This record gives sequence, C-alpha cells and structure tokens, in this order.
Amino acid sequence: MNKTYIFIMTMGCLLAGAISMLGDAVFIGSGQKQNDINSEFGIWTPGTIFEQSFRASHNKLSCIDVWIDSYRPWDSPYLELRLLEIHTDRAPDETSYAEIQQNAKEVRTKRINGWLLSPHMFNSFSFKAIPDSSGKQYLFSIQSPELHYGGTSILRGSYRKRLEGESFFVNGRLQEKHDLAFRVFYQDSRAALLQKAFQSLSLQKPFPFSEPVIYYVLLLVYLFLLALLLWRLGRLLSV
Repeated sequence: MNKTYIFIMTMGCLLAGAISMLGDAVFIGSGQKQNDINSEFGIWTPGTIFEQSFRASHNKLSCIDVWIDSYRPWDSPYLELRLLEIHTDRAPDETSYAEIQQNAKEVRTKRINGWLLSPHMFNSFSFKAIPDSSGKQYLFSIQSPELHYGGTSILRGSYRKRLEGESFFVNGRLQEKHDLAFRVFYQDSRAALLQKAFQSLSLQKPFPFSEPVIYYVLLLVYLFLLALLLWRLGRLLSV
C-alpha cells in the first residue's frame, strides 16, 4: 500500500464527511416532542378516526410520527394519514368540530402498508415538504379504512392535556383530557441544523465555550485528528 493510495483514501473519507453535510435533514419542532404515551386508543372499526390539531412551528413540514402500540397487518392492510390545513383565525379548542371540518382543506395524504409498521414505537408518515407551513394550523387524521371485522390497532395518547389551544377528536368527539402521541418533523439544511446545535451548546457556558465559533474549531480539530489516524493506520498497513 503506497503513500499515494493512503493519501487518496484519507482525502476520500474527509470528502465523504463534507458531502454528508450537504442536503437536508429533519428535526423535531419546538414543543412538539411527545413523551407522554400512557393512554390507549383503539381503532375498532373501519370508520374509527383519530384527529389531532397542531400549529406548525417551522417551514418545510415533512413528517408526522404516531405511536402505534399494537398492530396486526393481517387485520389492517394499511393505515392512512390525512393532513389538512385549517383556514380559520380561531384556535381549534375555541372552534366546533363541524366548523373545523368546514374550514379544513386536505394538503397531504399518506398510506403505509401494514407490514411496514412496527408496534410499540413511533411510526413515520413522511410526505413532500410544505415550504410555507410555519404558523399555520393543521389537523391530521389516522384511520384504517380496510380494517377487517374483529381486528384492531392500538394508538397511544397522553393521559393529560399536553398541547394548549389544540384539540384531539375520536370519531368527531372532543377528548378534553387527552392528546394523541405524535411528533412533528421539519426539513432544514444540515449546515443550518449544525449551526443551531452549536448555538444551543454555547448557551450558559463559560468563555470560550460560550462562543459558537469554538465548536467549529473543535470540529475541524476532530476532522484533522481523524485524518491523521487514517494516515497512520495506512502507514502501519503498508509496512
């Protein structure tokens, strides 16, 4: 193994790391990470429908995760998620279910094959990002339109009201003490997310760690040490 090959391999690894920082990644919206999953809600019939409202905290809304506790694909061929934008100035908890439906327009639909769903964890319903979603009010629904007779699926929800000003409906009936267990994801560039992460790390830290730039320096040092390690490893293998 000659030095040229070692150099090319090292630079290739560093270039791959740099390229991985390009493009978009996803992150959970502010206040939209659900950890309270102590209540169960069952999909008992094909007409059973769960609907949860939320306000998008960022642009590029692209994914909604729902906690599925129990699922049998032979009873439920697929689950369907519909995302609707609510065109009203009033908060959902101040609006009747009928009024929400009258002012809601479907913007995305996603079906997931039952064999691709996993029980006892969050399952992702991803869709084409909505570029101007920030600040808009949405309602998403979950149902199993082709649920077989006698089958069931169990979703999880909070045991107490978690989202202020939002509403959770089961078959059109308001659940005053619960919210559905879900998470909302948005797209952003990896570089922007890295910058936000460094800014977050710098909060309430003593100097120089209170400056975000120090974390860029540490990242460069890490990459340099990684390159040095690969180079030394190549030298050892070439002996």
